[in-house]
Amino acid sequence: MARSEDLLFSPAKWSVVATGLNTTVTATRAAPPAGKRNYIVSISISSDGAPATHITASVRTSTGATTLDRLEIPAAAFAPIVINYVRPLECADGANCDVTLPALGASVTGTVVLRGFTA
Repeated sequence: MARSEDLLFSPAKWSVVATGLNTTVTATRAAPPAGKRNYIVSISISSDGAPATHITASVRTSTGATTLDRLEIPAAAFAPIVINYVRPLECADGANCDVTLPALGASVTGTVVLRGFTA
């Protein structure tokens, strides 16, 4: 595990934004070089309308192989969802990470934001 000093003072910070109309939306952070890890510090999910059905958004690592977090979103209008993790979600060494929001329905645009750092 990385030293706390390295995580706090020398990370490469990043954010990834993805948006789409009635389609699966995935914000992906590419895998860092070997020996480095991506850490997720926050995510946000929003839409411009109510989902047509209940959906499950997923925070994953290694191209979907491991689920780090899941969010259940009902078929109702919702305010933007923002999660700031108290302890960053740690991805595997040299692995990518993403947050995926399934299609919300006709005429509904979904947006996801993935924020973190690499150390």
